[in-house]
Amino acid sequence: MSCMPDAHRRKAARLRADLDAVNEPGAVEGLPGVNRRRPSDADMAARRWLAARREAAGLAGGMDAAGDVRAAGRRAAAAAARARARCAGLDDG
Repeated sequence: MSCMPDAHRRKAARLRADLDAVNEPGAVEGLPGVNRRRPSDADMAARRWLAARREAAGLAGGMDAAGDVRAAGRRAAAAAARARARCAGLDDG
């Protein structure tokens, strides 16, 4: 019997599944670790996967020209949306 609560076990399993998924592009069969040079198709596949997970979690962000993936929490996303609305003249004030 484990001393880890069920909720922590589920979170750990989700984290392990996410790590396995993001490391699938670039995995070399029969070898440990990941071989993913930047920029490569495998590298960009992993970055697109991470961006999709971010969006599925409801986080804002983006990927810049270098392929760096950014994420912002819901509050930051809402603030950014308000700022865009102000700049576009769509706000109430």
